[in-house]
Amino acid sequence: MNAGEIRAVYVNDAKINTLDSLDISYVPLSYTSVSKAAQKLSSMGGGVLMAPASLPKNYVLKEAVISPDIPFSYEEEYVQLREKLKQQSTAAGKKVVSKMLPWSGHVTTLTYTRKGEVLSLRAEPASKLPAGVTLALLPGTRMSRCRLTGRR
Repeated sequence: MNAGEIRAVYVNDAKINTLDSLDISYVPLSYTSVSKAAQKLSSMGGGVLMAPASLPKNYVLKEAVISPDIPFSYEEEYVQLREKLKQQSTAAGKKVVSKMLPWSGHVTTLTYTRKGEVLSLRAEPASKLPAGVTLALLPGTRMSRCRLTGRR
């Protein structure tokens, strides 16, 4: 696979694919400057990417990465894709089917380093929870990342 490609694989075998899931893999786009990543993101219709206005002292950019927004297994987009590939597998009499997917959504990560320390800033669309499900934090739980609302 090449940078920017996404592939979904479905294995129609209950013994091998016990969770009846898809294997979705991709190669992200990686840049050594925020401006080059921002240009690419803009050309893909992904909005604006900017370097932070300030960082703790002596942090330098390691890489800027653009990844696709891969749906979670409970999201409707995932379920529909799995069912489509399952039907193709059955119709073709094949145990394994794969499909190249179009790039959808954008997850951006800016990684900065300082003397072995790593600081990663990530922006991604908020995931859609199934109907009737509410995200709640239990007492004492700390959020280790923040999902920004956007597309969708």
